[in-house]
Amino acid sequence: MPRHALRAGSTAVAVGLLTLGATPVGHADEVPETLKFSDYDKTVEVKPYTDYDYTGALATSAVNTGAQPLKDFTVTIDASAFKGQLSLSASDTPTPCVSRSESVLVCDSEKLDNGRPVPPGGHMQGIDFRLRTLAAARPGFSGQIRISAEKNGAVIGKTEIKAAVADIGPITDRQGQGVSGVKPGAVLGTTAGFTQYSARGLDGVYVRASLSPGLSFTKEFSNCEYGDEGYGSGALCYVETPVEPGHAYDVGSFPFKVDGTALAEGWVVTVSAERPSYPELSHSHRGDGPRLNLGERPSGPGILQRGGASASVQADNTLDLQVLGTTVDGKAGQVVRAKLGVRNNGAAVVRQWYGSDRGDDPGTIVQVTVPAGTTAVDVPERCKATGESGAQVYWCYQDLDDTWFEVGQLTPYDFGLRIDKPSALAPGSVKLTRPKSDDNNKNNTAAITVTVDGKLGDGSSPAPGGSGSTGGSTGGSGSTGGTGSPTGGQDSAGTSAGGGAGTPAPDHAPQGSMASTGAGPLAWYAAGAAAVLTVGAALFVAARRRRTS
Repeated sequence: MPRHALRAGSTAVAVGLLTLGATPVGHADEVPETLKFSDYDKTVEVKPYTDYDYTGALATSAVNTGAQPLKDFTVTIDASAFKGQLSLSASDTPTPCVSRSESVLVCDSEKLDNGRPVPPGGHMQGIDFRLRTLAAARPGFSGQIRISAEKNGAVIGKTEIKAAVADIGPITDRQGQGVSGVKPGAVLGTTAGFTQYSARGLDGVYVRASLSPGLSFTKEFSNCEYGDEGYGSGALCYVETPVEPGHAYDVGSFPFKVDGTALAEGWVVTVSAERPSYPELSHSHRGDGPRLNLGERPSGPGILQRGGASASVQADNTLDLQVLGTTVDGKAGQVVRAKLGVRNNGAAVVRQWYGSDRGDDPGTIVQVTVPAGTTAVDVPERCKATGESGAQVYWCYQDLDDTWFEVGQLTPYDFGLRIDKPSALAPGSVKLTRPKSDDNNKNNTAAITVTVDGKLGDGSSPAPGGSGSTGGSTGGSGSTGGTGSPTGGQDSAGTSAGGGAGTPAPDHAPQGSMASTGAGPLAWYAAGAAAVLTVGAALFVAARRRRTS
């Protein structure tokens, strides 16, 4: 092969292969995807509640699977498939996203994570957004939300989320109104309504009414079962009447009486398409009055709300909670039993817990300060050390199994106190630090007195206690000896507020796993170019050797 032809041929091969390996300008579909979005493995249901912030809240994130830091890109969230059904908006304030329409958000990477590039293997800062149902939304309507990332006009990553307008069935859209200052003996009634938020109709609905212990039904409907729900009385009814999709209905009122033990009370009415299994009714019986009915509401649906219709009933009643102290006698080194407690003297029954779960926001907190000269070696399970210096102080709570603090009920706290230093003996105290309400604060504090041979540390006799009893302490030898008698509250009030445990918020929508991909075709292009240059060089050397020889 002539030398000039060989040189021209090798150059043409190199240029041709490099041209094939390069990315043509303007063809974005050949740019590799280097931003791998997380996947959602289930359909996201968008619910129409207007009073629940976490409904429709979603988030998207991605990982850079390329070999270079990634910057100067945009992320588009497109819910156009739900036009007229759902609205799309950013959740964060301030937000890196701009609304292009009711259904499209465009987010700038320069506003994500202070504009820092996404390193190889690193995660793009998550983008939060929210879907909300529109008035014309059709229950059961479904489609895809498309998420894509672009850089210089090329798509560098994409994913889809399947979403649907939830088909729920009956949803509360009419609430009751709370009342206060109601005298025991008054008769009131419930108020409830719902919308059939579904694409299908029903032949009837189940209606459940629940009353707190200070309230009782005054009329029993024949299509209802009545009984004890464990934390009050309840009724479970089946109302057989056509319920049309999208129509609104009002539920007949359940009349009830405010009883003599009422204080902070309430009622709840729920409507469902299926028979509810919880809470169960015990000692149930069938009503013998007229039938409970529904009435279609001409004005149509109200404001859709999560949960049932409910209202509080604050009765004009009295409450007296009393703490009980004790006086015990023993010997040095002996463990004596200090039997303390808190009792509800009435007339009202009160709640043990005011939070959403048992253990949240306690209605009563008893503070126990251990007498000087003793050490608490046996502490009740419901009492926790406060960590205060200079004294052994405990906060004691009610039993988690109790929902209501009944009239006459006593909650005992039995402490084992070891007499360590008789010369330092001084009275401790038991104090009610948090009653929700109490009309008699004079018996909210009582003494805890431990003596040796009937004497305190300074040699004087203990001051006499008030009335009341949690049970006597018996004397004897060994670790549980001691003699004495329990005493009631002294003339000292303690009504400062205390705290309770909080409740977690609903989780955000789950995010799926993020798969990893290769570095794309760029590395292959570079390798191909290097190979072409190597082949061209070899051909040139071979031709030169041939010419020389």
